[in-house]
Amino acid sequence: MIKWEQTMEIKILCHQGKSLRQIAEEMGLSINTVRKYITCDG
Repeated sequence: MIKWEQTMEIKILCHQGKSLRQIAEEMGLSINTVRKYITCDG
């Protein structure tokens, strides 16, 4: 489980047009984790 701040950062980077791979590398997470938090509304 990642922190709320990390979730918000993922969503911000996604809205800026970064790819899942770029976000994952920048934050040190797996692509699947990034995908999970982008598609999750909670």
